[in-house]
Formats: sequence, C-alpha cells, structure tokens
Amino acid sequence: MNKIILTIVIGAIAFVGCNQGSKTIQLNPSEEKTTVFESKPLIDNYLAIENSLVMDDSKTAADAAKTLVEAIKSFDEKLHNAKQINVFRKIKDNAIQHSQKITENIDNIENQREHFKMLSENIYDYAKVADLPAPVYKINCPMYKDGSFWLSKTKEVKNPFYGDKMISCGDVKETIQ
Repeated sequence: MNKIILTIVIGAIAFVGCNQGSKTIQLNPSEEKTTVFESKPLIDNYLAIENSLVMDDSKTAADAAKTLVEAIKSFDEKLHNAKQINVFRKIKDNAIQHSQKITENIDNIENQREHFKMLSENIYDYAKVADLPAPVYKINCPMYKDGSFWLSKTKEVKNPFYGDKMISCGDVKETIQ
C-alpha cells in the first residue's frame, strides 16, 4: 500500500514538474510591443505642406514645414528598424534644410514649391521603407521643372507645384504601402 501511495505521489510531482515547463508568460500591456506608426508625424506634416501648396497658402505651408522640422528632430531611432534608420539618416539634413527654406520663404510661394520638390524626393525615399498607417501615392507632374513628383494621401491629382493654375496636372505613378 505504501508503495502505491509513494508511486502516486512521485507521479503527481513529476506531472506537476513537467507541466511547469509549458507555462505561458503573460506580458503586462505596458510591456507588449505594439505597432506604432512613428513615420506618421513625418508623413502627415509633409502632406500638410503639400495640401497648403495646393491651396496656394504659403503661410500654412510655412507653419507645416516648421512642424515637420520639429518632427524630424524628434525622430526616435529606437522605434525603427535598421533600414529605416539608415534611410532617415541619409535624408535628415536635406529634409530639414528644405523644410526650413519653405518656412523662411513665407512670402514667396514659388520658392516654397522649388524646395517642396526637393523635399518630396527626401520624403519619398523615407516613405519607401517606413511603416505607413495608410498608403500614399507618388504623383508625377511632367510640366513642373522638367518633371517633378510629390506624395499624396489620395489618388486624386491636386498639384502643389501649380495650385489653381494647373490643379489637375499629373498622374499617379506608384502606390506606397
């Protein structure tokens, strides 16, 4: 009888011990890694500049460019992968420079548009590797400066390089997701 009880106790201990190895560890919600679209401030502020230039609003474009500079400067590399960091580092200085020129040229929308053209090239490079919360569209205008492109949150063509003069000049060339 003692042998049976001893066998049952040893079996129970072995069973409990084996079961301990398959425990699932639950993370607290604050410890869980969530998908954060850290690219959103950069893209959103770029799109605000784009929309302002579409509306021929140089003041709002300047304000959005100033906010974009702040977003670029507060970019947290810890929240991005190596490829995103590498591209960001390559575009950072130029993106800041062109954004600052857009801010400085508050009374010269044509100059703002020239710098927006170059800023678009920087932001495009980043958008290609970023985790975007929604698709953006690369739209090309063959008429502005022998061909220029910009990014838009819609497929509808609203040209920031010409505003009301030629609002529909351009066509969608690429969807970036």
